[in-house]
Amino acid sequence: VVALGWQQFVRANPPMPPGPLDPREYPGAAALLNHAPTPKARMRPTVFEGPVDLPMTTFQHCITPNREVLSCEYGDLRATRTIALVGSSHPENWLPAFELLGLQHHFKVVTYVKMGCPLTLVDLPSYAATAFPECRKWSEDVLDRLAARRPNWVFTMGTRQLLDDGDNTPPEFVDVWSALTRRGLNVMVMRDTPWLRRSGVYFRAVDCLARGGSGVSCGMPRSGAFGPVNPAAGPAGAFPRVFPLDLTDAFCGPTQCRSVVGNMLVYRDEHHITASYMRTIAPALGSRVGAITRWW
Repeated sequence: VVALGWQQFVRANPPMPPGPLDPREYPGAAALLNHAPTPKARMRPTVFEGPVDLPMTTFQHCITPNREVLSCEYGDLRATRTIALVGSSHPENWLPAFELLGLQHHFKVVTYVKMGCPLTLVDLPSYAATAFPECRKWSEDVLDRLAARRPNWVFTMGTRQLLDDGDNTPPEFVDVWSALTRRGLNVMVMRDTPWLRRSGVYFRAVDCLARGGSGVSCGMPRSGAFGPVNPAAGPAGAFPRVFPLDLTDAFCGPTQCRSVVGNMLVYRDEHHITASYMRTIAPALGSRVGAITRWW
């Protein structure tokens, strides 16, 4: 009876993302990056809010589930400078931070994102279990669109997490960088965020926390998520127009990647970041992007 009553309550009151959070109470990534004090406070987003704390592209149905090339604009919509955010839901992770930076520094963010589809020029990438020709065809269409629209910069992923330990830069990623630079485009490639896993099995932070776990026990060791060097740094060096980015320290301390940082839930599932937490990374992202683009 209690379970049925709870289900009816949830249906009548679906969870919503949290509104703006006070940075003094919820420093988020600033607790790691700037050693900002973290007062005692209830975790936000909660385990109910976290799974729906999404980028605007998802809310606005601008991440395509099929071959259609969808494009939406964020940031300063009147700006002439443009960063194209391109690829799967993992570049999409970074949109909440880029939205803030676009408004602050007067550039437009144009999105081209597709579910489960890193940009690729082959049907069966080395990291995929099965062929995905729709992803290749979508990627080719997006490359043509980028060549025509000519954004100042393209932002996409530079690495991918491995199921067992660490991360790498698949050769298919490098092929895409080559295709972008042949079209005369400047590219920023981000090191991917940690994917929560234990012994080769992914897990959701909200499930772990709901069972009484902590930010530490529901996280993972940094050594299991990352090697000591950004794998994208080496191959990116062969392309004068490709610039690697690494914000690992916004997610992980020296030894642990926690699921709760600065009173904020980091993950909305196994490997996607809550929009609320990603917004707290905006200053650090802005410092790196500003140094590369020289826009501020």
